[in-house]
Amino acid sequence: MVFTRTTSPKERRLLPGHRCVIVNLVFRNQGFYVAPGNPKNMRSWESLFKPGIVMANREKGSGTRIMLDEWLRSMNADAHSIQGYGHEEMSHIAVASAVARGIADVGIGTEKAAQQVSGVDFIPLKKERYDLVFYKEDMDKPHFQTLLATLRSPEFKHEVSGLGGYDFSSCGEIVGEV
Repeated sequence: MVFTRTTSPKERRLLPGHRCVIVNLVFRNQGFYVAPGNPKNMRSWESLFKPGIVMANREKGSGTRIMLDEWLRSMNADAHSIQGYGHEEMSHIAVASAVARGIADVGIGTEKAAQQVSGVDFIPLKKERYDLVFYKEDMDKPHFQTLLATLRSPEFKHEVSGLGGYDFSSCGEIVGEV
């Protein structure tokens, strides 16, 4: 089983030569943490390049940092032209806190962390999908069927809905095969 942020050709690279089934786990919103009222008018990825904007970043290897770096690569943009790009924090809450304390004007992270840190607003940029990827030949095995039944159960969805900041509406649905 592989846990993956998005469905892409990387599943094929991770599990070469195997037929796989992709099962949705959760969606979450990623976006900007900004000061209340968004005084710097941060609206899009390009806003990171505004003069005078200071960013708090996630650490190398984190999903949020990978998302930002992939966007920068796709735009052929120089990451070091973003003031604060090298200011790394180890969690979404730490990034949101840096913005709330005025250390940074903007940070990137999950909506969930914005709900947990006072003194920040959240500007959504991207809805991320998290999936589980299984070998197709394993799907009929009892432990996989038990996992799928749990993910699909109203009881499970009700329990995890209390976490807030995540969308479990498609949890347990088969969303593709590779």
